[in-house]
Amino acid sequence: MYRSLRYQVVFSMRSCHYSNRTSSSWITENVFSSNNKERAIKIMDQVHPLRRMLKGLKLNAAVCIPMCIVNNQPSILFTLRSTELRSHRGQVSFPGGKWQEGDADIISTGLREMHEEIDILPSSVEVWGKLNPIPDYTKTISVTPVLCNIGEIELDQVKFNQSEVTSIFSIPIAVLSDPLFTRYTRFREPATPSRASFTYTMPVFLGGAHKVWGLSAIATDECLKVLLREMYTPTVKQVLDIKASSTDSTQQPVSRS
Repeated sequence: MYRSLRYQVVFSMRSCHYSNRTSSSWITENVFSSNNKERAIKIMDQVHPLRRMLKGLKLNAAVCIPMCIVNNQPSILFTLRSTELRSHRGQVSFPGGKWQEGDADIISTGLREMHEEIDILPSSVEVWGKLNPIPDYTKTISVTPVLCNIGEIELDQVKFNQSEVTSIFSIPIAVLSDPLFTRYTRFREPATPSRASFTYTMPVFLGGAHKVWGLSAIATDECLKVLLREMYTPTVKQVLDIKASSTDSTQQPVSRS
């Protein structure tokens, strides 16, 4: 619980709704259409990164969000990282990694990493654009999600690098956008000399072979906002604790009513 809070300022809070327009039939017919692609590209072109969120980040990385058709359903492909890796072992992820010399740009970084991890040739990928960069949990790396379409696939036919990936799985976009399969976790950042403590929520997506959380969930959330726009409105809540006497860092799940 949050203790001894004088008052709170809510920056933004949007309630979640699930419109009939986001039914499976609408998604199947429209989400990967040329019209929706053009609309999504315009949205991504108009969004600019928040400089304050990226301040101090010294490294750049990219992940590809592979949109695909699996069993006739528009879906998103995820990987499960190998337990032999030094970082993020055994976690749900998107194919990606750090920028390297020789990469033409950050999109090329994501495409190169996707080829290395799940053997998808860059020439076969339809890149839609870039989402806003996301700071990693160490707050030293700026991670840019690259939205791309890899077409129709059969999961058991996708070859993946077993030294980096344990398995792959997909989740239909209709499931990801359904509030019945979405949860949120609330975190609290302690106060620093330059700012008060604050709380924020992060999405957790269920409905697949593995729970999607962390940076991958944030990227998925941003992807759904672009693909479905006004039809997908997640709950976003950040609360600043003014003159809070407690600086404990706490975490608790947030249930949706």
